Amino acid sequence: MMENKKFQKVFSKNYLKMNRIVWFNTELLMPGILEIRKKFEIKEELPIIDISKEKNNFNKLFKESDQKMDAFFENIEKKLPDFYRDLGGIRKNLQLGKEWNSTLARFAICGIFLPPAFSVFIHEDKDKKIITFELNKDTTMDDLCLAWKNTEDIRKKMFGKARATFPNKKTIDNFANLTKYKEIKYRSKTSLNSTHDQEYKKSDLDIIGEIYPDENDITQEADKKRLNKLKVSESRLKKITS
Repeated sequence: MMENKKFQKVFSKNYLKMNRIVWFNTELLMPGILEIRKKFEIKEELPIIDISKEKNNFNKLFKESDQKMDAFFENIEKKLPDFYRDLGGIRKNLQLGKEWNSTLARFAICGIFLPPAFSVFIHEDKDKKIITFELNKDTTMDDLCLAWKNTEDIRKKMFGKARATFPNKKTIDNFANLTKYKEIKYRSKTSLNSTHDQEYKKSDLDIIGEIYPDENDITQEADKKRLNKLKVSESRLKKITS
């Protein structure tokens, strides 16, 4: 329910912006659109349909316009960079974010004006496993929330089950103890290789005794439990950083 309210709010914002462009910035929009249509030989009439008002035919018009766009892009495959470069000139004149590329392309090809779902441009780099959100002056927190939700499937495929970890006091204490454990273990190993230092190699339980000297329960059984918890923390940390 909350997501629907956010979508309606954001769509209304972008719909208003779209209408301002059509009715009050025509001189920045239409000459460039008509030039693109002429350059790329789009011969169909430009009907100028506000798809958001076509509630009964919305899905049909959207699907048909998608098919037209796919066919058009296939026909001009080699000239596609030129098409988007020309489109980018119009977009910059209108001071719009890159998320409006699809809106302007649909309008130039099909005469259908439909604003973007949110004011965030999403870029995926599958090789580097990075998703970038590009914001602009029209971006609100609601736009960001919708963009985040929209990338859920992409993030699952790209990152798997990995997730951000926010430390609390327990996490910080565990990390500090794990660092001490690693340091003492390393010192114990290196001292055996020195002819000047005959310190014996410490067992894991010896090290636990040094890390938790002030605990009330200092039995071997209690130290084993502490060691096990430390090993679990180490395993979790490896998963986060791998």
